[in-house]
Amino acid sequence: MSFGEKILDYKEEIIADLGELIAIQSVTGIQEGCKEALDWMMKKAISFGLKAESFDNVAGHVEIGEGGKLCGVLSHLDVVPEGNNWDSLPFELSVGDNGYMYGRGVADDKGAALINLYCLRALKDNGVVGKNTLRAIFGTNEERGMTDMDTYFQYEPVPDLSITPDSEYGICKGEKGIIQLE
Repeated sequence: MSFGEKILDYKEEIIADLGELIAIQSVTGIQEGCKEALDWMMKKAISFGLKAESFDNVAGHVEIGEGGKLCGVLSHLDVVPEGNNWDSLPFELSVGDNGYMYGRGVADDKGAALINLYCLRALKDNGVVGKNTLRAIFGTNEERGMTDMDTYFQYEPVPDLSITPDSEYGICKGEKGIIQLE
């Protein structure tokens, strides 16, 4: 078994936690729900024995390691409004006949955010000590302009290296034709 497969040790916990996280209606622009999702993530990290910190109730991070380069994995806990025509309840995790999981945020981006957290837990639980600091950074305003990251980086340094598991990571080569210009 490769180390990467150790995440499967937590499969049932991940699914249960994903259900709890999906149930939080953290619709972008609605501060109460977004704060609740961020608080949930910070408390979960602390329960795993990880170091967690939030900033102005809009962003936070969980980290493992000290020193070296700061490596960031950025994800978000806000979702767009649920819209219409769901075949299942949007804020309830369900599994379709095809085996796929459904619920607002499963793929964009609560599922990836939760996996980030569990990866840090797997490293900690297995005694992996790296030479760099690995930080999972969580925002709550990605869907409406990413002002959460503006706030976060007022308090914390920009990582030396970073990735985001948003969209269809790790084989995504573009996202919905988005362009942002200033």
